[in-house]
Amino acid sequence: MFITSALAVAFIVGQQYSIERIPIVNTRASKVVEMMGPLLNENGPKLLEANDKGSFIVVSVKSKEQFDEIARFVKVFDVKPRQVEFKIWLWSQADKLASDITATVANNATFKIIDESVGADLSIKPRINADNTVTFTLKELGQPEWVMRIKSGETIFILEPTGHTTAPQLVRPEGPCRMNITVTIR
Repeated sequence: MFITSALAVAFIVGQQYSIERIPIVNTRASKVVEMMGPLLNENGPKLLEANDKGSFIVVSVKSKEQFDEIARFVKVFDVKPRQVEFKIWLWSQADKLASDITATVANNATFKIIDESVGADLSIKPRINADNTVTFTLKELGQPEWVMRIKSGETIFILEPTGHTTAPQLVRPEGPCRMNITVTIR
């Protein structure tokens, strides 16, 4: 039925179309189509299906050149999402315990860490900037939310809460640290 309806459209318009399937490798087909929106206009290729489950889109095109153009744009938009690796060292002064956590998080995604052994309940959301620095928010339950910007490969130190707000630091501070966070763009 899918091809029949596409052929009916081609017949009504009075032009010959070719129906082509383009595989999507690194992201959702619907996201690629969303980014390509302006390219899929009345004079260009027609989108017939964006299949996230099967990872492909189906378009109708008038010529091989039109297909080559749309396939080239798909390659531009079908890119692997950038990721940020966090190496987090957590310390509980009260329990005299440490915890090492390594997590790879997609750009602009929130990651939650709960480690009862050191009393940690954190959420982290990174954003990779154009200059390859990373801005991320860090929220620890019961503490203020921090927004930090550091270079890939740097470590930031956060002091043990003392009842007053102490900003995260790039230089190892004197006194007990609550956590160290090293950020690397992958």
